[in-house]
Amino acid sequence: MRETMNEVCTDAELGRLSRLFVALAEGLQDYAGTSVALGAPRAARGDEVVVGRGSVHIAFHLTFEQASGTRRGCLLLPLQDALGLTARHRQLDGTSLGEVRGRSKPEAEDKEQLLALGHCLAAALAELDGAASTGQDTVSFLGCQGVRAGLHPHVPREPGEEWLVGRASARLDPWDEFDVIAMVPPAATGRAPGEQTRAEGDGPGDDDAQPSNSAAA
Repeated sequence: MRETMNEVCTDAELGRLSRLFVALAEGLQDYAGTSVALGAPRAARGDEVVVGRGSVHIAFHLTFEQASGTRRGCLLLPLQDALGLTARHRQLDGTSLGEVRGRSKPEAEDKEQLLALGHCLAAALAELDGAASTGQDTVSFLGCQGVRAGLHPHVPREPGEEWLVGRASARLDPWDEFDVIAMVPPAATGRAPGEQTRAEGDGPGDDDAQPSNSAAA
């Protein structure tokens, strides 16, 4: 299912997404230990969970603590490029670098590194949101989920809830560009009715659709 988008964002929402992607670029570079080029995000409002296009993606599930409650969100990276980032973090090169990035599913050591990447990205976003409000960490990392091409990651939602969705082209040398996708709640939104219960495990029964502290694709 293709996500439904309202292309009209307010200036404040565009600014929020722009700042968020600056923070993501810094988090990716801190983790990889090398330059990661990240373009300006294409922004929209969405009322459906975003879909990673064309390949298996890793969803990094997040919670956003706001003054009036908690909302869920996620970041999506193509599996291949997420693995490339983990290989850079481990300072691999040559054949080893290509071998890790070319895996069709993450191995045990890759899963540990993907979790570390998720924590790094959440910390970058927490610093951004915290600096804009109370100074406290407002973003937490929940876990990773492997998502096949064209399928939605499992993000608890209520009918009519909307997210801000940003897509930006990124590049990690020497490979081609890839999309970084962020699905985050608008600022200053309250807790959705029943969201806490669903986030604690009352969602669909498909185990593959649940975020967890693993990164199996």
